[in-house]
Amino acid sequence: MLDYHLTSTELLWSRGWHKFADRSGNGELFYPLYPTRYRTVSLECLRGAQGIIWLRLGSDPEKPEIATGSPGDINLFARDIIGSLGGPTVLVTTDGDLGVPSGLEEESIAKILNDPLIVAWFTQNLDNGELHEKLKPIPIGLDLHTPVRRGCGPRTKTRIFKASQQKSARVED
Repeated sequence: MLDYHLTSTELLWSRGWHKFADRSGNGELFYPLYPTRYRTVSLECLRGAQGIIWLRLGSDPEKPEIATGSPGDINLFARDIIGSLGGPTVLVTTDGDLGVPSGLEEESIAKILNDPLIVAWFTQNLDNGELHEKLKPIPIGLDLHTPVRRGCGPRTKTRIFKASQQKSARVED
């Protein structure tokens, strides 16, 4: 788990966007480590926040062994944080397989996009960029966090990817 926080991967990573954010989820050190289907119970630490906020996009169904009954991080953000931001905010949502806006509640989408302090929303899995000018796509990136074997964390996977790149044949135009 610590490998996740200590390593800058140099590769585009689906969870790596949290490193560019001013605030990340519920404020816990391990928020970016939680499984995609985990849902946090509270985002209250984001009240009064501004700048770049990163949230896990999430997946359905909720992870049964750690079910919290939460409506999901994006819905919590819309319900509990929108209307109480401290200034201009860019929302970044990655690390999940929900479509945006199709996989989220219409009310949550409307609340986020209609808040004047949300200046942009960058997300993976954008399936209707025509919905609003604030919605922007962001690349998904590589899955460096799903374990394939013990000891093969983001640092090791980065080395494997980079070695593969160097060994692959170069295509000349």
